[in-house]
Amino acid sequence: MRLFVGLQLPARWREAMAGELAALGARGVRGRFTRPDNLHLTLVFLGELPSPQPVQALLEELACPPPFPLRTAPPGRFRRKGGDVWWLGVERSPQLLELQAGLERALRQAGFPLEARPYTPHITLARQVKSPPDLLDGAAFPALETTVRRITLFSSQRVEGVLRYLPLYHKPLA
Repeated sequence: MRLFVGLQLPARWREAMAGELAALGARGVRGRFTRPDNLHLTLVFLGELPSPQPVQALLEELACPPPFPLRTAPPGRFRRKGGDVWWLGVERSPQLLELQAGLERALRQAGFPLEARPYTPHITLARQVKSPPDLLDGAAFPALETTVRRITLFSSQRVEGVLRYLPLYHKPLA
């Protein structure tokens, strides 16, 4: 079972991003766009695990910060062979970074093997993009803000041939 811990985004965020993704597609951007219902902010990617129960048990005991504001930031891209990953940025607030670092630390101490790369908070918009990056620079993503009140354990599953990120457990913030 492919698992990750992240933040579910409010419907109004997903709708706003879906509108801009449609506009990018209309301007000729080609790539694999993220389905609006799959838009999220990953905190920690766990990968393939036999069961979500050990992660859920850890989350139940995890000390979390109080709710905090989350704001979008300008879009960007990760260059990749075979096509870039385009993303919408998220402000690197102290509360978000504290939450992510505490979660990662607890998972590592519990023996979960995690990626070694530094955390870059972002919302993946499209993968395997081969369009000119100036099309992303011209995107008009609205400034969005919400209050983070919980983290979510997700599974990544194919349901009737469609990739879906399904929430398995919600952990409220303190």
